[in-house]
Amino acid sequence: MGIAVYPDRGVGEGGTAFIRLQLSQQPPDFAHTELLYILGESGAPRIEGRQAVIPCPCRPGEWNELWFDPAADVERLGLAGGLDNSLYNIYIGITDDDRGAGTVAYFDTLRLEPAKRGGALLDELRQLTRSLTLRHAHHTGIEVSYYGHHINAFGANVPIPDYDAITSPLSSEDIVAHIHRWGGLACYNHPPTGGNRAAFLAALIESRVYGADLMEVAHGQGGLPERLHLWDRLGANGVVITGIAANDTHSAQQGWQSFTVTGRQAPWVTHLWAESLAEEDMLTAMRLGHVYIADPHLFAGTLDITGPEEGMPFRMGDVVVVLAGQEEGHHTASYPYQYPPLTARLTGVQPGDLVAWICDGHLVGASQVEKTAAPDSQSDSDSPSQAQGEGAWQCTWQPPAGLSGWHAVRIQLHRPSLVTTPFGGLIAVSNPVYFTNRPPETTNGHRLIYMKI
Repeated sequence: MGIAVYPDRGVGEGGTAFIRLQLSQQPPDFAHTELLYILGESGAPRIEGRQAVIPCPCRPGEWNELWFDPAADVERLGLAGGLDNSLYNIYIGITDDDRGAGTVAYFDTLRLEPAKRGGALLDELRQLTRSLTLRHAHHTGIEVSYYGHHINAFGANVPIPDYDAITSPLSSEDIVAHIHRWGGLACYNHPPTGGNRAAFLAALIESRVYGADLMEVAHGQGGLPERLHLWDRLGANGVVITGIAANDTHSAQQGWQSFTVTGRQAPWVTHLWAESLAEEDMLTAMRLGHVYIADPHLFAGTLDITGPEEGMPFRMGDVVVVLAGQEEGHHTASYPYQYPPLTARLTGVQPGDLVAWICDGHLVGASQVEKTAAPDSQSDSDSPSQAQGEGAWQCTWQPPAGLSGWHAVRIQLHRPSLVTTPFGGLIAVSNPVYFTNRPPETTNGHRLIYMKI
């Protein structure tokens, strides 16, 4: 890291010029590791709590080209985290002396020259993660926020874009294409909730959300009702996209604390019906929409939507094309309605909880949890449709006769006793099942199920 400094008046004479680098938050108290470079001062480095104070001599009355090696300083001074630190903030400034005589310094030409760039940075992060003793599986991804909208890249092979080689601004479609070229999934993060929503919806329908596979529909800073409605309207217009959640915590000090502790919005997380914790299996679950979202403090159960037990093997995230007649190779069923019934299967619920059926953004049905099932030790815990245990419950909704066209149907779980929380007791949301009368142009990677009734 390099910078030019011109100490004009008062520097080293009671006043100081400084550069303060704030690094990552580190356990156990999650305070920031810091490097404080005092310009115009001599002496040995000293440690003051989490901060290393490093004197940097310079000549007054002229320009000085100064260079620092923060990584080397962190290691040689034994600061918390070592190389497992990011450059979080840079502060450049001056302090006056006690007499108030005035300190003047000029700064110019701040330069950052990282030793590792692009994919090497991600490899370094993976190596650091593997070196730690962790309770959970960890996978490394990136958020591309330099151009267009903020877009996540899920997939170990996706590199950070080579910004030095980019000669013109990239669009959101360009970023999504970059992620797809490397075999990853692209997520459109925290879509805006204000402005002209009708025009915004129309633009997303036309671009099919820039080609993204996923969209963040629950976000820790609010906007849940607006984003859920946007997602519902996209689904109603034939745009198939997996909805996921993020708590968007920018501080380890906040962590996973609930609203009742912090007074902030719910720390939403994404739950996957994946075959394993391997990245490939998790990406498959996300791509297929076999996903639900929940507040981890208020709901530790499971959600899924399936068809009836016999002849209709579809589930949450699937695109179901319902056609009249019968053709070889298609699942068949005899049913008097245009669309088949849906069954919500939940665990971890309590008596009094409400399961709401949402079709295209409209409340079309509700069921109140009564007596839940007892634990079932014989259940197949790997099968979502068979998931049992304390608080198991299921209910069915039948799309009305005459319903046709394209529709997205999902469920929400509400707990009335939590009505005073930010979202009025809403604690979990499923991904939808999509119904249509005709084969769609694209399912965006979701499973396509043909049914004859």
